[in-house]
Amino acid sequence: MNKLIQRLIAFPVALILIAILAFWFTDAPLRAISDYLEVSDPPEKADVIVVLGTGDGPRLQWAAQLYARGFAPKVLLTGYANYPPANNFARDHGIPLENVILERDSTTTYTNATHSAPILRGLGARKVILVTSWYHSRRALQTFRRVLPDVRYVSVPASRDSEAVRRTIVGREFVGMVGYCLWHGISPW
Repeated sequence: MNKLIQRLIAFPVALILIAILAFWFTDAPLRAISDYLEVSDPPEKADVIVVLGTGDGPRLQWAAQLYARGFAPKVLLTGYANYPPANNFARDHGIPLENVILERDSTTTYTNATHSAPILRGLGARKVILVTSWYHSRRALQTFRRVLPDVRYVSVPASRDSEAVRRTIVGREFVGMVGYCLWHGISPW
């Protein structure tokens, strides 16, 4: 009887595992999740452009283009610590140094938001353009909304690269969203 119960339990568990593996290793679910992760609004005039830091060039390049096109008079680089691209950002893009604010202490999306909040308040920002990677845009947007809810955010992520949908990136970001929901109470919707 014991073996029969084990087999009755093992069969549905095996089917569930097979379904999960099939789901994970096909492109349709991966594309659906990656499309969900990206929040992309058309750029519009704002008080400041906030660039969430990892030291990567595409975010900085995109923020410089938005600044050059007149979408905001200030750029806040948050979480860039001592990355040389951030240190040279104003010079490399012809942006007056007084229009670039460098916040060096944040190390996570949550601290990007919490460390940026007093700076944004000090600037009197009412509308902010958020620049990050496409796959990180939903979590960044929801985190900033949670930390500083009285500001209107426009999510304008850097565009997808040629390897737009990679399982590791999408999987890691999906886990990050779940973690932020559990630890910080940030809604993934």
